[in-house]
Amino acid sequence: MNCEASSIYPHRACLEEAQMQTCFNDYHDLMVAARIGKDGYIRQIAGYCTDENDTRVRQVPLAIFEVSWGKTKHRETGEVEDLTRARMTMTRVCVYHVGQKHASESPGIVGECIAIMAFECARYQVDAIAGDGNKACYYTTPESPGVPTYQHSLLQFWINRMMGVATQAMRKNFDQTCPPIRVNHFISCSYRDLDCLATHLDGITTATYTGELMKKTAERGDCCMLSIVEWGHSRLVNEEYLELFDGDEDHMNYVGEFYFKVNETCLHGDHNIFMVAPNDRDAHNPILVHLNPSDMTLGERHHYRPRQVRMSKHDKRRERQKANKRKAYEDQRNTGWGGSSSSMSRTWRQSYWR
Repeated sequence: MNCEASSIYPHRACLEEAQMQTCFNDYHDLMVAARIGKDGYIRQIAGYCTDENDTRVRQVPLAIFEVSWGKTKHRETGEVEDLTRARMTMTRVCVYHVGQKHASESPGIVGECIAIMAFECARYQVDAIAGDGNKACYYTTPESPGVPTYQHSLLQFWINRMMGVATQAMRKNFDQTCPPIRVNHFISCSYRDLDCLATHLDGITTATYTGELMKKTAERGDCCMLSIVEWGHSRLVNEEYLELFDGDEDHMNYVGEFYFKVNETCLHGDHNIFMVAPNDRDAHNPILVHLNPSDMTLGERHHYRPRQVRMSKHDKRRERQKANKRKAYEDQRNTGWGGSSSSMSRTWRQSYWR
């Protein structure tokens, strides 16, 4: 996934020689490349789609690509099977690039474009969202930003908001007990920029953020962001022998869909490692994130209880309670308050004195 691919487009044949299939958008500045199997494909399914003669300004160029991994042969048996990545036969990704100038001069329009992008990602159930957000990655309101931070930003706000709306829609229209759609954000920034920001902005709040500090930290901390959305596309569904599962499911709600492993070499790398000119302040280090589906362990499977089993046990418990209430009511009608029918023929309390 590349958000500044204009210089790669003339050399795309080299990637194809290395068995890397590519797909560019209409402006040739956004790209997705992947090794896929037989009958696989990469195509753009959403985003701007005009032609290279269109010269209109785009506040936030974006494109949503669909990657079908195709078929492959099993290494041991030789049988043809589906090629999967993170247990998914098809993956959808979104690539974007927020203009730094537009984020500073027209933050309202940029915010609307980002909201539309997040809505399109929720509509097509995009698994990965990545790109260069510039100020939208570390400012919540680029016009009057305050202290820059990676914890809250304009991009994170709209992506999290739209995924929350998608969760509400799924619970309303499909299943009320479906887990929330989680989003994990990963940020790549130069180590020297992080060191500079930590030195000058440690303990600084919006009230103590001055114009002098703003000048010292200007053009520092520019980053790229990768957001992984957990739709449940890689989860295993256990539908057989539901009666064997027992226990509590509450702790399972805190288990995400993926285990993440981040290559810290890229996070701590500098311009010289990636052959980038030292004076190129807009260059970014790549983000390498490994995804592994988070399967349940044997202990978790023992304590896992599907919704069908829980509802069945709940109904049985309610039926037992109703049956006990009916039995108690019938006993009271036949015998009066206290004791059974056989107790009415004898004294209430037997005497143990002879």
